[in-house]
Amino acid sequence: MSSGHSMSSGIKWIPIEGNPDVMNQWAKKAGLDTSLFSFTDVYGLEPDLLAMVPRPVKAIILLSPWQPELRGPRDQEDLHIQHHGQYPIDPSVIWIKQTIGNACGTMGVLHALLNSHIPFGHDTWLYQLANECKGKDGYERAKILESSNTLAEIHHEAATGGQSITPQLEDKVEFGYTCFVEAPDPSAPGNGKTRIIELDGGRNGPVDKGDCRSFLEDVTSIIQEKFIKLTENAGFSVIALVGAPADNSK
Repeated sequence: MSSGHSMSSGIKWIPIEGNPDVMNQWAKKAGLDTSLFSFTDVYGLEPDLLAMVPRPVKAIILLSPWQPELRGPRDQEDLHIQHHGQYPIDPSVIWIKQTIGNACGTMGVLHALLNSHIPFGHDTWLYQLANECKGKDGYERAKILESSNTLAEIHHEAATGGQSITPQLEDKVEFGYTCFVEAPDPSAPGNGKTRIIELDGGRNGPVDKGDCRSFLEDVTSIIQEKFIKLTENAGFSVIALVGAPADNSK
């Protein structure tokens, strides 16, 4: 989510609608094989509803209301990290600073796709972007996005192709997009341990959220404790990037 802490490039886009159909349209145009991986709704955080989510779950995107009671703890956490540091983040994690206004949804989708270890075809824009991002920091990666006509076209097509009325450039975005992914534990290489990483282009970098034992369940616990319980606003939705179920009819 773009916030007062974000660096602005002066570029502003029409926001995209936060639903799986729009995200799949976006991702397919960028180079994702949506017959193998796709975005889907998580209909609730209770165990029986989580059990309905297809596996494997590669990333989680949370749409949350942009409320002061959510911004405050986030800003405090950023300050703590700035002054005291945090658990080390694996260098394979790709975080991108958001500098384009109203690009929150696109940033959420990008963070999910680029950190899910999904193979992209060599002739796709996603494959090219992933290669360009290597060895750069989040601000250098932001410059790549700012100059990409392909990305601007993908975003615009998704923004104008949703089910609801297309918003205007001057509309205020009322939701933030936070992506959660699983990454190797850099303090214990080779032992298979992983960490949960929060990726938000409006923050100062990737944020470690602790040990990962069961990715979907761990992330939904974080969402309940660090987001939903902090506000009376019920306007949350959760979208998962998942592997397609096997088709046994073939």
